[in-house]
Amino acid sequence: MNLNSRKGFSSVFLTAILLSFVLITGTFAEASAGYAARSTADGILRLAAQSVLAEYDRALFQEYGLFGVSLNEELLESRIRQYGEAGFAKSAGAADLLRLELQSVKGNLSEGSLLSPEAVSFQIQEYMEGRILTDPQSWEALAGLLGQISTLNHLIGVSDSLAEDFQAAKRLLEETSSSEDGDLAYAEENYAQAQGHALGAVNMLQSQINGFSSGDPELLEGSLFPEPSGFRPEESLEDETIRVLANEEYMSILPSRLLEVDKGMAFSLSGSPAQNAAADLKENFLLSTYIVRYFDSHLSREGEGKHYFQNEGEYVLFGQMSDDANYQRTKASLITLRTALNLIHIYTDEVKYQETLALAASILPGPAAPILQFVIALAWAGAEAGKDMERLEDGKRVPLFKTRESWILSLSGTVENASAAEGEGRGLHYENYLFLFLLLTDREAKLVRIMDLIQINLQASHDSGFAMKDSYCSVAFTAEVVRRSGFFGKRGQRFGTFAITQGYDE
Repeated sequence: MNLNSRKGFSSVFLTAILLSFVLITGTFAEASAGYAARSTADGILRLAAQSVLAEYDRALFQEYGLFGVSLNEELLESRIRQYGEAGFAKSAGAADLLRLELQSVKGNLSEGSLLSPEAVSFQIQEYMEGRILTDPQSWEALAGLLGQISTLNHLIGVSDSLAEDFQAAKRLLEETSSSEDGDLAYAEENYAQAQGHALGAVNMLQSQINGFSSGDPELLEGSLFPEPSGFRPEESLEDETIRVLANEEYMSILPSRLLEVDKGMAFSLSGSPAQNAAADLKENFLLSTYIVRYFDSHLSREGEGKHYFQNEGEYVLFGQMSDDANYQRTKASLITLRTALNLIHIYTDEVKYQETLALAASILPGPAAPILQFVIALAWAGAEAGKDMERLEDGKRVPLFKTRESWILSLSGTVENASAAEGEGRGLHYENYLFLFLLLTDREAKLVRIMDLIQINLQASHDSGFAMKDSYCSVAFTAEVVRRSGFFGKRGQRFGTFAITQGYDE
């Protein structure tokens, strides 16, 4: 083999090695470019999603602390394409090494809607974190108190019903005794049975009252309750228009209508709402405090003309499309609560207890006297509750549990304690009692009616087309990106599919 042959063989061998090295280098370069292209495309698409979320509703956030952007899938696709194409575009004078192009976008708004009570609850809890400084142990104390009140109110209702049955049986016995046609034996048996049932209920009620624990008064009547603000006395409200929402077009897209959550009276002093008040203490307190702070009530104005209803807290309780209807029902419930709490004082105060028992015994001597005593005490407690309501409407305080010093009426119905009737006193304001009622409100109804009020108010003050159903706190879409590249002069297309989900808090 001559020298030239050796040189030719070496050249071929070295060229083959060089080509292999170039091929390997090109392969690694292409793989690196592909990885860089995927990372770049993912970053640009996520930035496009964040840009869409940056168009959030300022009024919704500033007024209620909720994040939402008004969207539909067509608008989402258009916005992502707009922002995405701007991100993939070649800058003037710059080399376009990756040659990326947005091929298609398919939006998906199946999740993240503010029509979801869970999404709204999450945002409210997150927003209210740190804004409540009370000890969680105080939440448990109040939840325990609400449970006792629930049981007490139930027993009062049972006792009242059985006392009415007893009085009916007594009238029947009296009428039968004075008539020759009646069945005296049946009337006597009916009377004895009604007396036994009523006495059993009254004794059970008295036992519940004797075992009632009010806890720490300072805890229950102190910083646990949100402070009332924007107070306006009852007299200043008389000339204001009573708001009623009757526009079916607006009502048909309310969250409560769309979600078919129309529970009417969602609040109850007895039954499951009261028993479940402690189901999620943290959420319950955060939601209830949010309502008191960001919505109006009958005696508190936070909206500064931006809110449609005047009695918004009351709307959460009863869900009527009339300010007056919601307030009247709240007022009746407040009198019911105060009657129950006042009854505790009558039965535990020795002077009042003996006074009612003596009056009952003078009218109906014998073993049935405690039944009549209950009827008398309940009437006295109700009359006192009427006075309590007047004080609350005047912006004054009424303690949860009365003492002799804070009791106003005598058994005859006259004012025997002028200082208690006229003074500011200690205890809770109207708004504090409203807060108690909110704690006893069905969770789902409470959330959906918060959503109703937000939508109604923003439609009235900012955007008539605003709807919770069209507002989203997260977006999702699938995009296809093509990379037009290759090496050794061979042009090609490589497609990549990206599934992007972006939330406001990500």
